[in-house]
Amino acid sequence: MPLSTQTKDQILALLAKVEICSHEENIAGYEKIIAPDIIVFAPGLEHHGREGLSLEPLKFGGMEVKGEGVIAWVSGECTYSEAARRFTAVLRGTGHAWELVLLHIA
Repeated sequence: MPLSTQTKDQILALLAKVEICSHEENIAGYEKIIAPDIIVFAPGLEHHGREGLSLEPLKFGGMEVKGEGVIAWVSGECTYSEAARRFTAVLRGTGHAWELVLLHIA
């Protein structure tokens, strides 16, 4: 079953929190919204797990949210390391909230 509008809004809100944490270098904030087994691929960065994760300031835009059940994926544009880029993200529903499990910035 496709994602509801409410679920898509929850996912966009989570990505907005990722954006805020990246600007504030808020490591503790990441721990509430990303999976313990997160994988991040970005220019100059390959990171596995949430421990010690630090991202350059991010700005997401032009996002399209798709998914089914407890898996969602998002694609769009972003600014990372002061450059215009594209990104994809995969999120997992835990039953209580959504968590980011994969972020790929190219």
